[in-house]
Amino acid sequence: DLVVLFSGPDSPDQSFKDASKTIKKIADKVKAVTEKEKAKILKELNDVARGKMKERIWMGPHRSIGYQSLLSTPSMPTEVTQSLTIASEWLVKQQLDGHWETPGKEQRTQVGVTALAGRALIGANVFLRNPEIESVLEKTTQWMLKQQNEDGVIGMVSGNSTPYNHAIAVGYLLERYESTRSSTDALATQIQKGLDVILATQDIGGAWDYKMTENDSLKCDPSLTFWNILALYRG
Repeated sequence: DLVVLFSGPDSPDQSFKDASKTIKKIADKVKAVTEKEKAKILKELNDVARGKMKERIWMGPHRSIGYQSLLSTPSMPTEVTQSLTIASEWLVKQQLDGHWETPGKEQRTQVGVTALAGRALIGANVFLRNPEIESVLEKTTQWMLKQQNEDGVIGMVSGNSTPYNHAIAVGYLLERYESTRSSTDALATQIQKGLDVILATQDIGGAWDYKMTENDSLKCDPSLTFWNILALYRG
């Protein structure tokens, strides 16, 4: 029922006039859609989605996300398992003392890249059950916990990469917590501190931006907001 258009000038010299006209056109079109037309559009979208899923029936559409949704997935075709095995072996070989790096070896992106690689291995190991992957994930978790600062932020504070690193890292730790059924007080405490940071940095408008401070600017970064909402959902 809601169409959101993110727009704005690239510099103070540009005008919002064109953007305002576009927003009005979209709003008028949405208002003009009847309930019958809406139902037809949704049916068409669902039919397209189901059509795209036909070649991946083994997976099936999921309403849930994360580790638990993978557990409910039927067994994978052999070729998919083989692909997962090769890809996981490659990731394992790239790990450096508990973490991963980008080709440029940028410290400011280590936490985010490590969290993404760790999430991939958690998902793969649901099917592969590889002890080596489990050992790598334990190293990853210990490394990640050491990156948390006293204020709860995970990773070095360095510009726009900081909120991304933090949100993705919290998501990784939550999936690790769930996949190992770990109930250690230390892990739970550090995860909660990470979630508290996310809650405290939500913009008054409901979204998140790069400043990592609660403010009334109503600015929003859609991809950053996605990662924060995902972490809160998992939490």
